[in-house]
Amino acid sequence: MKKPAGFFDVEEKEILQEVENMHKTLVHLHYEGKVSRGKNLKAARQIITRLVADLGRHRRLQEEVIFPYLLTHIPKHESVIQFLRSDHSDIKKNKERLLLSLQKLLRKPDAVPEYEKIHGLGIYLICLIRHHVELEKNSIHQAINKELRPVEKREVEQRVRKWRQKFLDKPPNTPIILF
Repeated sequence: MKKPAGFFDVEEKEILQEVENMHKTLVHLHYEGKVSRGKNLKAARQIITRLVADLGRHRRLQEEVIFPYLLTHIPKHESVIQFLRSDHSDIKKNKERLLLSLQKLLRKPDAVPEYEKIHGLGIYLICLIRHHVELEKNSIHQAINKELRPVEKREVEQRVRKWRQKFLDKPPNTPIILF
């Protein structure tokens, strides 16, 4: 039988690739001059907006489907789930702060201190996301793979499919991507 939590891998790679793209964009925005400012601001807005949307979907799926299921079937993971929820909250707050600074900068592109602030907030958010992905891989993914019975694994996969179909308007046979 294939690893049920292997369906985390595809989206995990996508998120980490977006994080890497965000890092490159933040570096360009921080170190390139006025000539590239407009292009870099546009790229930062696109990448950050896409990452924020992806992370929001990730958080909702986990908090609405995965966490409740695991708390019911493997209650010993309650502390790590509470920690991941706390992580979600920290990531959300930092996403909002980053977006607010980016909006200020878009309104006033010559506000040099905002570039420093965006760079610092962005790098901190990148670190939070990378840590969060690693923690999930070493806790939730392993719990699904090693501690759920085959029938439970199929049930959680089915719940994810239903959630995706309902909230993401995905066809029922779309591959499952939990993270």
